[in-house]
Parts: sequence; C-alpha cells; structure tokens
Amino acid sequence: MEYVGILFVIMGGWVFLSWYKHMLVMLLSLEIMMLGLYIMLGCWKLMFLGEEMVLMIFLGFSVCEGSVGLSLMVMFVRMYGSDYFNNFSILWC
Repeated sequence: MEYVGILFVIMGGWVFLSWYKHMLVMLLSLEIMMLGLYIMLGCWKLMFLGEEMVLMIFLGFSVCEGSVGLSLMVMFVRMYGSDYFNNFSILWC
C-alpha cells in the first residue's frame, strides 16, 4: 500500500511540472500529492504505532492548503478571466 502513496506523489509531481500553465490542474496535482503523502503516513503509522492524532493534523493542513489554493484561484479568475498563467504576470499586481 505504501507503493501506491509513492506512485501518487510521483504522478502528482509529474502533472504539476508538465501542466504548470493552468492553475486548476496544478491545485489538483497538489491535492493528489497530499493524498499520496497521507497514504504513506498512514502506512508508516500502522507499522510503528505512533501518535494517533498525526494523521488528523496532517489532514487538517491538507484541507487548509486546498482552501487557500482554491480562494487564490477564484481571485485570479475574477481579476484576469481565466486560470491560464500566460495571460497574466504576477508583477502586474
């Protein structure tokens, strides 16, 4: 099961690097990478029987990261009209 988590992280990183022009795809690939890390952390916790709240704290940080990314995407779409990175420059702000 740990290999599934590693596969999620690798594939999410590949999508993040290859589709870097669209913000929505980048956010989805970050969520896939976080899911892979969550799976790997869950497998590690099952092997070593550590603290039970580590998974919940990690899941909370993952949700906060997703909501901040989604709010930034909504802000960019409202300001520039799309999530395509070549249409705008961060230096304009």
